[in-house]
Amino acid sequence: MTTIATAQSQTGPLPGQKQRSGPDFKLASDAGTNITLSTTAGLTFDIMTDKAHAPDPYAVRNAGDGYVVRGGTLNTGNSYYIANPKGATAPFTVTLTQ
Repeated sequence: MTTIATAQSQTGPLPGQKQRSGPDFKLASDAGTNITLSTTAGLTFDIMTDKAHAPDPYAVRNAGDGYVVRGGTLNTGNSYYIANPKGATAPFTVTLTQ
């Protein structure tokens, strides 16, 4: 499997944000197949699509370590971010592989 993105997150929302807990990330490539998420065990989070001048929709809800995102859900060209982390006691990284 190849790493196609790495996302950073704090334990809660960034200052001035309601949900966003980390900066934007983009996929380096997308083969259209399932994407596996790897992170610290015992925490969950959402992945949201960053939309300019519009509400940011959920791309993935309640993900965690080992979660498999169905192919085609996340795409190159879009910006995403980690949101709504639960169970995090320290900043964490999410690795996306395909």
